[in-house]
Amino acid sequence: MKKIAFILIPLLAACDSSDSGQDITHFYAPAAGTVVAADSTPIKEDELNDLYYSVRLMATDSSGEGHYDMDAVYGYNEAHSVIVFPKLAKTIRPAIRLDTTMPYSYIIGFHYEGEQQFNDYARVSARKVGSLQSQVELRYLKSYYTDTVDKK
Repeated sequence: MKKIAFILIPLLAACDSSDSGQDITHFYAPAAGTVVAADSTPIKEDELNDLYYSVRLMATDSSGEGHYDMDAVYGYNEAHSVIVFPKLAKTIRPAIRLDTTMPYSYIIGFHYEGEQQFNDYARVSARKVGSLQSQVELRYLKSYYTDTVDKK
């Protein structure tokens, strides 16, 4: 009987009802309406008015699944969209940085929890079209995935 107990104890100790892949909290998800990241810059071409180009990411009720509201304002032009971040093997925290390749452009991306490297995900940019119109554009730049195949 002792032999069976010695065999069963290590087996039972090795059995854990939680799988490490399922225990992960994939997304930083504060209360709905919380501004997660934001930035703005003045519109230089319009010196008469005090206008800005601003972008902000806000948490929603679905931020636990990676859905965040994005608001972009270029002067009097507003754009609203939902950014859906990928579900990865680590917790991610959404962030925004200035895009240095285009004027009035921000890169929306994320940091892995505990890391400093910024991972590009989408670009939101604005530009003047003609003398009376402006345009705000959102484009996804990269895609991310988790490799689920075990390498031998």
